[in-house]
Amino acid sequence: MRNLRVIPVAALSVLLTTVMPLFASAQGFTCKLIFTAEGKALSQGETLSLDHQQTFDQLFRETSGFDNYASFEKMIRSRTEPEIIKALEVLDNQQIQVSIRAPEQVREAIASSGFKSTHETKTNAGQASDASHQRGPLESNIFGFNSVDYAQVEPSVKPKYGTIQPKADSGLKAHSEPLAPYGTDSYHLKTDQISSRLSFTMDDSGSVSPFPQVATKKEWLASIKKGRSWFNAAIPWNRRLLMVPFLARGIQHGNLFLATSFNKSYKTELKGPPKEISSSYIEAQIFGSVDINTVSAFEFANNPPTGVFLKALLDHKIKILDGRQQPAVEWEP
Repeated sequence: MRNLRVIPVAALSVLLTTVMPLFASAQGFTCKLIFTAEGKALSQGETLSLDHQQTFDQLFRETSGFDNYASFEKMIRSRTEPEIIKALEVLDNQQIQVSIRAPEQVREAIASSGFKSTHETKTNAGQASDASHQRGPLESNIFGFNSVDYAQVEPSVKPKYGTIQPKADSGLKAHSEPLAPYGTDSYHLKTDQISSRLSFTMDDSGSVSPFPQVATKKEWLASIKKGRSWFNAAIPWNRRLLMVPFLARGIQHGNLFLATSFNKSYKTELKGPPKEISSSYIEAQIFGSVDINTVSAFEFANNPPTGVFLKALLDHKIKILDGRQQPAVEWEP
């Protein structure tokens, strides 16, 4: 955002060495182009995620009861409860994935031009949505961005939404009913290609933060005094072990469901979560470009792919899964 700080980011495995203006608008909004030690520029989506991670870490430090995320990770990995150990194995062994739901009628559009943000489509779950007045304030709220600056970010850079789902060979069941309005096709993404600009919320992002929109990051952090915690923000992907206390109970029974109530019996001493969670799935947000090259597998629940779309899947060597039965099985044309 405006005057982004240049900080070392071990989590992204890069050294930040150079900054220069990326763009400027009539309102004076500037973003910084950050280079790695190898001379590669971070994308604007990665830069926004980097700025958010620094803000999240400050929020976590002040509201979680832990000095930092590393302290939490050390604690959760020391737990001996079988369900905690199993949940850690699921995450460590990459048995989860990011999936985007979409209706069948946009298959060819996705193959040719990728996924669009709600700021581009002006829809949400198939319904008309005024993104500038609804989604924009919500996003600046959960990411802790200056709302005026964020309004100037290109619509194509703003988040595309998905959910965290179990992989077909994980043995875990997903909770798909709440996702039905978004479509019956599932596009499973290559996590390694989006991890540096990926975040998640342990509830629908429309419900995770009950706090009103604020204009500046300083005001956002000041709202801690009013009860805002790390749980009310999007969580960077490299902080994903924060899922464990919420997923452990479900994973123990073969389900990748969020517990609707935070299980205090684990005694993790993790402060911040509410007593009740309204959703049963984990929402994912991906800044920047998400196109057919980012897809590892395509899963259909009704009609198999055909024509131009099928050719695009085959040309990109994307695995095709028949989700008319669960667990889904590989499908060949």
